Amino acid sequence: MASLVSSSDDSPVVVCVSLLRCKDLPTSDYGVGHLLPEISLLGHVKDAVSNLPGMGEPSSDPYCVFKLVDMDTSEQTPAQKSVVVYENLNPSWVPPQEFHFHCPTFSSIHRKRLLIDVMDFDYLDRDDYLGTVTYNLSKLSATVPDTGVAEDLTLTLVDVKTGSSINSTVSIKVSVLTQSSFASIRTDVVFEYERWTPTGKWGSDYPGHLLPSDPGSWSDENAKVFGMEMKSVEPDIQDGWECKDGWVMVCGGIKTRADGWQFGNSFTGGWSKEAGNLNFCRRRRWERKCKRKKEGGEE
Repeated sequence: MASLVSSSDDSPVVVCVSLLRCKDLPTSDYGVGHLLPEISLLGHVKDAVSNLPGMGEPSSDPYCVFKLVDMDTSEQTPAQKSVVVYENLNPSWVPPQEFHFHCPTFSSIHRKRLLIDVMDFDYLDRDDYLGTVTYNLSKLSATVPDTGVAEDLTLTLVDVKTGSSINSTVSIKVSVLTQSSFASIRTDVVFEYERWTPTGKWGSDYPGHLLPSDPGSWSDENAKVFGMEMKSVEPDIQDGWECKDGWVMVCGGIKTRADGWQFGNSFTGGWSKEAGNLNFCRRRRWERKCKRKKEGGEE
């Protein structure tokens, strides 16, 4: 079904961008100046520099940075960053990570361009720049469906040593919502917990893994309500709302491993990506997208 956005409507709108995946990303482990963007945005040329040269197989820890640029004034919105997907040249964001840009009217978005900088997270130095793709919002019409328009954007870089091109793909989905439609979407969050024991390894059984002092193996988003099952802490689906896709485990992030786990010394905080000598606890995040039903039960 089409969105309620109208090109003649002066009401504010929200541009929603979902990051799905990247494919065939270049590694920055070739050394300084080895890869250069073929087409440089706004005339700026940036090197794709080395991450940790010689440290194992070439790879990257990619993430993306999103901004909207006004093509008349060159003004930019504040940058919004995705989570990091570690050691992966073909990363996927599951569930898709969403970014929201508020615009004064539908017609105003036709003067804007979406910038996506593809970056490589670096532990020891400044993060490496891999390249930029752009998407002109003038392509959007007033009949953009609620589900969004999928786009595969090509990131082309040139190997300055050989002259050969490297083509990567950034896949996104773009939709435009009215403010009221945007307010009709929410994300529920719960956390799953486990404890490590010398005999039972990682697990959440009680007895067996959890201590009597542990509050439970599941919590709400703020770690205020705990329980032994997901359903004991998950938010109720209120009348007039629906959650079609169910719960999805969230992977990636600065303090999160690729499999979704964070590590700490208790169930109440101090989380990090790696398990230290005293980190006998771990947790991972689950999300559920919910949407307000349309009047009359219309889908």
